[in-house]
Amino acid sequence: AVRADRMRGGRNKFGPMYKRDRALKQQKKALIRANGFKLETVPQIMSPVQNDYSLSSTIHSIHAMSKTLPPNPAALTPVDYERSPYGTPSLGMTVPSHAPLAGYHYPSFPNRTIKSEYPDHYTNVHESVPAYMYPETYASSSPPDIPEVILKLLQLEPDEAQVKARILACLQQEQGKGRHEKLSTFGLMCKMADQTLFSIVEWARSCIFFKELEVGDQMKLLQNCWSELLVFDHVYRQLQHGNEHSVLLVTGQEVDMSTVAAQAGSILNTLVLRAQELVLHLHSLQVDRQEFVCLKF
Repeated sequence: AVRADRMRGGRNKFGPMYKRDRALKQQKKALIRANGFKLETVPQIMSPVQNDYSLSSTIHSIHAMSKTLPPNPAALTPVDYERSPYGTPSLGMTVPSHAPLAGYHYPSFPNRTIKSEYPDHYTNVHESVPAYMYPETYASSSPPDIPEVILKLLQLEPDEAQVKARILACLQQEQGKGRHEKLSTFGLMCKMADQTLFSIVEWARSCIFFKELEVGDQMKLLQNCWSELLVFDHVYRQLQHGNEHSVLLVTGQEVDMSTVAAQAGSILNTLVLRAQELVLHLHSLQVDRQEFVCLKF
């Protein structure tokens, strides 16, 4: 090792890289031996037109082995790989179950699996390509291409049925007290909005990353974005409702737009119409639940 001042001594910073390279090679060799593949000596110079057709039995064994893999190819994580000038796929690629393996050509198959120690550019495989690992069979209810952070956000989404039951119970309790006169349609909508906001605050306090903040920072964020969160909740509910002539409340009731216009006043009626325009725009963009959760977060 050489230090920055060109004096001998110092710390060898490249040692872990070599250890990692050797560990990857040993892992690849162990995986190939476990799956019945035979390692062959890599020649120093390979002819670009040389093809090895002695692996036909091995390919048939791979085809038989692929029948034991999970039938869903979407559950397999794609692995980046490099192609040679002749289109030879690496062992690290995901093999779709619908395509026969016999249709693929594997010239010099072991050279695509183990990185050659010789300076042959035809056998050059990127060092960061990991060995192909057969995935364990597990039950997954969501597509594998959804990032983990989005899956966590979806799990923390409030249950619409529970929110509906809680708000209905609160409204019945308010009407049973008898301290207020009978609320109008617009008054009921305001009460529903208040209770919906309470459920949104509970969601935010249990959400990832947010609960790790200080209480003062949490309050500042909620004070600056509570109205946007309430609008997002209303807009997505109307997006699922799919009727531009009525408004779907959180309690499951539908209110005609003419009733809203008659009791809400001109300013609030304009806001409701703008919200309906936003719903139509999001519907044309085909915004799904995952995208909505990301926007709200």
